[in-house]
Amino acid sequence: MTAHLGQAKESKRRSAVDERKYWVGFNMVRGIGPARVRALQAFFGSLKDAWHASAQDLREAGLDRRSLENLLVARRQIDLDPGNGAAGTGWRSGVDLGGP
Repeated sequence: MTAHLGQAKESKRRSAVDERKYWVGFNMVRGIGPARVRALQAFFGSLKDAWHASAQDLREAGLDRRSLENLLVARRQIDLDPGNGAAGTGWRSGVDLGGP
């Protein structure tokens, strides 16, 4: 039972780190501020899902053309999901996005 609780706690911590790194990623995008981040999170259920959403889904979530274009460019330039599973670093800013 204790091991299960420990695993649940670790999973919750990992989820919080994921949300934080995606929050930072979105805040690096011109035209996407706190209100849009909250709206995207509400629409998609998580910022991770919002970050990886299709352009069509992002339009349906309410992103305007300019914000959407800026986000698509940022997603090509900022690696929030490096292949090793650890948290990434936004290369333009050098911001440490956290990690295990």
